[in-house]
Amino acid sequence: MVKRLVLVLLLFVSFNSFGQDVNELRKKASNSSDSELIVFIQKAKDKGLSLVDAEKQLILVGGKANEIKKLRNLWDKKLPKSDSKDELNGDEIKSQFGETDVFIKDSLGIDDGELKRFGSDFFKNKNITESPQFFVATPIDYRLGPGDELTINLFGASEITYSVQISRNGNVKFDKLPPVYLSGLSIRSAKKRLKERLSKIYTGLFSDNPIEKVDLELNLQKARSIVVNITGQVEAPGTYTISGFSSVLNALYAAGGPNEVGTYRDINIIRNGKVIYHVDLYDYFSNGIYPNIYLRDQDVILVKPFKIQTEVESGFKQLALFELKEDESLTDLINISGGASSNSYKSKIFIERFDDFSKKIIEVGKKDFTKTKLSDGDKISFKVLLILLKLEELLTLKVLSNMLIIKQ
Repeated sequence: MVKRLVLVLLLFVSFNSFGQDVNELRKKASNSSDSELIVFIQKAKDKGLSLVDAEKQLILVGGKANEIKKLRNLWDKKLPKSDSKDELNGDEIKSQFGETDVFIKDSLGIDDGELKRFGSDFFKNKNITESPQFFVATPIDYRLGPGDELTINLFGASEITYSVQISRNGNVKFDKLPPVYLSGLSIRSAKKRLKERLSKIYTGLFSDNPIEKVDLELNLQKARSIVVNITGQVEAPGTYTISGFSSVLNALYAAGGPNEVGTYRDINIIRNGKVIYHVDLYDYFSNGIYPNIYLRDQDVILVKPFKIQTEVESGFKQLALFELKEDESLTDLINISGGASSNSYKSKIFIERFDDFSKKIIEVGKKDFTKTKLSDGDKISFKVLLILLKLEELLTLKVLSNMLIIKQ
């Protein structure tokens, strides 16, 4: 136990003397050249510090994920000799990644790569198809149009099946009856109109007599193909021929989804020159509310650029780029992201904001979450309790080291 304590104290002394170099690294890591960082790494290795030790110190002074990533990349490489008197041997040094390294990344929410836009994984999922499921019950709000193939079953006192296709004029034709216009009607409305027209031949359709009664069943046998135009900030804008059964999500998936600047929160569905729907994909990604909007021939899907995008850096359950509407607050961001992580200090949020040519840190208390609006480019974070605990441990070690010096 005594040996272990002495070892920890020696490690702390090394950390303490090394702090100035760490602070210097933090200032330069984001814009320094690799050659400048090599000198720092050589000094670290000369002092006997491991990569994990250097990472810990970098995290304690507020190091970012990209800074740590750059440190790791250079640490693993075979470094050239510097002009300093302390020379490294030519052997390639392997860093030791273990449970400690994984623990630090998981606890502090560090990601080796850049943050993704929330919802972008949906459009990169190869298991999803842009084609809708055909072998499902036809939704009653599906609007019929030219090219749809229908099956009409009559049963009861009279039993017969009609297979018809809606013509370009929007009609279906029966023997001894004038054309029946069905284009633009929902399945429910079309069933009602067919029942009324066919009752001139089958009187039992409106009869209450069980012996004479005839029932009508209407099914969509095959959905028509429609042409939609997808434009704006999407990966592959253009004209697409898709099934009339397709939803907005199916169509957007075919076009690759919104690109890096395309909005997820206000996708416009334009019909006959007018915006008829505003689709918010976050309703589906966050709450499972599917945008059950069926497209029609010659509809236009317009994806505009986003207005406000924030970066959730640390202390949240999901670390990603989140898009916000202009009327949404910090509370909405917390709800969309799933809230704070278990090891976060939840009473305050810190916002890093660039204002013209200056950067400022805004501290927001819990009572002000609802009324705090965010700006494009804001970086949001809860403080992680692990960092606070590490600082307390270092202070305790410093006290212990002073006590040992006094005893000596």
